[in-house]
Amino acid sequence: MALVEAMSFVTSAVVEAASLVWMELVMFGAAAVVYLVCVGLPQTGPNKSMKTKTASSYDDASWRAAEEVYRQWQQAKNGNGKMPGSGLYAVVNAMRTLRKTTAQVESELRFGLRGAGAKQLLPEVEALPASLLRDDAVEFLPMVLAVLQDHGHPADVSIYTSLMAAQLRRRDFAAVAATASALSEDAFTPKVRAILATAAAQRKQLDEALGHLRQIPSAEPGGRCVLSASAAGQVMSLAQKEQRASECSEELQRIGSQVSEKGSDGVQDQQRAMGSIKAYAKSKDLPSATGVFNRLKSSGVALRPQVYNCYLDACVQCGDVDASLELFNEMKKLCYVDVVSYNTVLKAYLSSGRVTDARALVQEMTSRGLSANKVTYNELLNAKVAARDRKGMWGIVDEMAQAGLKANLITCSILLKSLTGNSPEGDMVRVMKLIDSIEEPLDEVLLSSIIEACIRIKQLDMLADFIARYRSKGIFKNLSAPIYGAMIKVFGEHGNVHQVRELWALMQGNDVKPTAITIGC
Repeated sequence: MALVEAMSFVTSAVVEAASLVWMELVMFGAAAVVYLVCVGLPQTGPNKSMKTKTASSYDDASWRAAEEVYRQWQQAKNGNGKMPGSGLYAVVNAMRTLRKTTAQVESELRFGLRGAGAKQLLPEVEALPASLLRDDAVEFLPMVLAVLQDHGHPADVSIYTSLMAAQLRRRDFAAVAATASALSEDAFTPKVRAILATAAAQRKQLDEALGHLRQIPSAEPGGRCVLSASAAGQVMSLAQKEQRASECSEELQRIGSQVSEKGSDGVQDQQRAMGSIKAYAKSKDLPSATGVFNRLKSSGVALRPQVYNCYLDACVQCGDVDASLELFNEMKKLCYVDVVSYNTVLKAYLSSGRVTDARALVQEMTSRGLSANKVTYNELLNAKVAARDRKGMWGIVDEMAQAGLKANLITCSILLKSLTGNSPEGDMVRVMKLIDSIEEPLDEVLLSSIIEACIRIKQLDMLADFIARYRSKGIFKNLSAPIYGAMIKVFGEHGNVHQVRELWALMQGNDVKPTAITIGC
């Protein structure tokens, strides 16, 4: 009987404990639901690990600046605010920085053109193709052209022609054909035909190339041929292999084309080649860049030093230090090296940790009678900051001054990155003096870096002094609400109510709308 009672007591205790645990779980779940309803899910964006990999505070500030531009765009596309100061192109650049896909950018544009701000937005979209072409940002251009076409505002044929030329430089023949398919028959200008003929020749399609050439009008006396000499040479080479040289030569003469002869300067061909090499380097495709360079060399054209520098930079961008050094030695034998060449190889040495070689390279450059420029010193300075070599860092700054070179925005950004809570107070004072001496106008990125550095190392008096001295110069007008919020918060925590009010007035005076976070500060 006693055993039964004991078992009953134990069972009752277990059940009671389980009930308490279950009740705790239910309460925790309810609290989680309430939190999500009130606060919402965490915002997507650069995660912590991504931010720790960011090259510098300059890049962090660039991300935040892009977020602010994107926020302004969200308001403007709904008709609730003005476009960012630099217009729609700044918005597209911000979306690129925030890693938006082409489909996402297209969705944003189409939504904006359907919204209340469509009347304001349409001229911006019409101006966008020219800006994208100017910066060789052609990945978004076909989409933008399609959006304009769908809204009854097709771009000029010259935009399509420039896009096809850019796609041809990348040897993206499918994209060339796709762009051409968007044109009406009467929009096929002689230049469009010449591009299509060149693309066909590069794909070794002789009949297709000749078909386009036949539709190019005969050349006017003294007129300029739309087909490049190198393209004519490619067509002629194909024709010779197929025993059709006579037919091809007749067609080329009719349109006023001359086959590129060995030893000609080929300036236009070299310009096109450099455009292709830069595009391949941007996408880290060194083999394709090498192919362009080697084909140009084998054509018999006397290459200019600029072409070598372009390919040298591609080798460094793609991380092939050995290839860059081999090319650099070849350039020295040709007497083609200049300050640009040395700075490019310097970047290769420093990025691979070869500091001793980098120093020897600078000495070699000086021995050749070439003076180091700001790019040279900034590369060396960045390496010293990365190595946390404070003495070496200031040594580079002193050398730069002795050479008669003033600090620029990049110099100061690198120095601000070096400052920590353990840095001597004199370091910040010295950096601020360099900032005051900059000849260029301060941009928003450097301004954000200055503010972040002052907050990070708790130099609030210096920050207040900087604000007082620079507020009249109008540089705070493009500062984002989160940056204002960070300053308001830190001054508030230190009891500086006067400075908090000054910042709030400055923010309102520059028409910066406070966010919920700013108000919470």
